[in-house]
Amino acid sequence: WPATDRDVLVHVNIAQDETTRVVTVSLKGVDPVTDTLAPLVPSRKGRAGIERLTGFFRFTPLSETETAAVYEMHMELGGSLPATLANAQIGDTPYYTLLNLRKLATAPKYRNFRPF
Repeated sequence: WPATDRDVLVHVNIAQDETTRVVTVSLKGVDPVTDTLAPLVPSRKGRAGIERLTGFFRFTPLSETETAAVYEMHMELGGSLPATLANAQIGDTPYYTLLNLRKLATAPKYRNFRPF
């Protein structure tokens, strides 16, 4: 309340440039009608589907201990949603996404991981 729950199935592609070592994680929402992955989209009973989603994460190594992160996302939420609710999340969502990603990346199990 006051908005209907949203869902989306996302196709993720991860690539690394061997020269620059930049890692790009591309995100694209699966269209439940036209995409070949459409059979994987569950029933949306009681939920509004996110109509479009595209975006990426780009990670550029700066040193052995530092990485620059860029996060860009475009979503068309679909359904009826007051603009004030949608706008309230615009600043929080990228911040908390990157904050939680940082927590994951600095977890003890990744402490000695050296991908580059």
